[in-house]
Amino acid sequence: MQRYIIHEEARDMGSDHRVTIKDIAQEAGCSFSAVAKVLNGVRGNVRVGPELRARVEAIATKRGYAPNYGAQVLSRGRADTIGLLLWNVRTAFWGQLLEGAYLRLRESGQ
Repeated sequence: MQRYIIHEEARDMGSDHRVTIKDIAQEAGCSFSAVAKVLNGVRGNVRVGPELRARVEAIATKRGYAPNYGAQVLSRGRADTIGLLLWNVRTAFWGQLLEGAYLRLRESGQ
């Protein structure tokens, strides 16, 4: 999945407006769901042609689209975040526990 970064020159609608999928869909002349599929990296059976995919990606880059993490968390119902409350990571036990958790998550692709 390609990451989109907000560029200062891309804020063509004022500093308070974040570019949304709806904005990109309107400019690309396609549906909201088509843009969402392109930007979320959905491939396979999804019928989004290469020309539309390229157009949406170009508009997203030009306009400075950046995914809204809060909206993603709400729509998925999960945050993909793990919290650990540790007493003191400077001791061997807690340090090993933290390192073990990190290594296990990394192995599982988290």
